[in-house]
Formats: sequence, C-alpha cells, structure tokens
Amino acid sequence: MEFAPLTDIKQLEEIDSESFDEIQVIFKHSTQCGTSFMARRRLLEELRSGRTPFFKIYELDLIRYRTISNYVSSKYGVKHESPQILFIKNGKTLLSRSHNRVSLELDAF
Repeated sequence: MEFAPLTDIKQLEEIDSESFDEIQVIFKHSTQCGTSFMARRRLLEELRSGRTPFFKIYELDLIRYRTISNYVSSKYGVKHESPQILFIKNGKTLLSRSHNRVSLELDAF
C-alpha cells in the first residue's frame, strides 16, 4: 500500500465526508527534510506490516502544495509542523503528531 496524493484542496471535502465512516489520515511532509524522510519510511513500514487499520492515507507534499498545507492547518486547527500526521474523524482533528512522534498508532486513546 502506498499513500494517496493530496494535491487539490477539494479533496478535503472527500476526506471530511469519509471521516464520518472511518478515520482519515493526512501525512504532511517536506521532501527536503531528513526527519520527514524518516517519518515517511516509518509510516510505510507500519502500513506494510498489516497491523494498521487504515486503508487510505493522504500524503501532502507541503513544499509543492504550500497553499493546501496552510489551509489544512487552518481548517483542522493545528499548528503547522513538518512532518506531521493528522487523524480526522467527523470532519475534525482527532489527533495530530509531529516530528519523531509521527506514527499510525492510536495508543493515545
């Protein structure tokens, strides 16, 4: 499994809508940052392990899509950080993590 690219602000409507059925995940990262690279690799390993319940994870390249990244921060009420992962449920941020805490684990609940 790979990530679904988040390249259009209109996709956030789909994410919100689908979040009423199951948690949606947005992974924001910088393609120019070593910490982001490591976080992305860790997420892919978690996905490939089969232990994660998530079927679709949106990946947002915040260098290429800065406008969308800024909108995500505003819309979901989270401070911009990179790398960052957001778990969206019922159109709202359920949980967000950044830097070395980026993971698909929901053990905080």
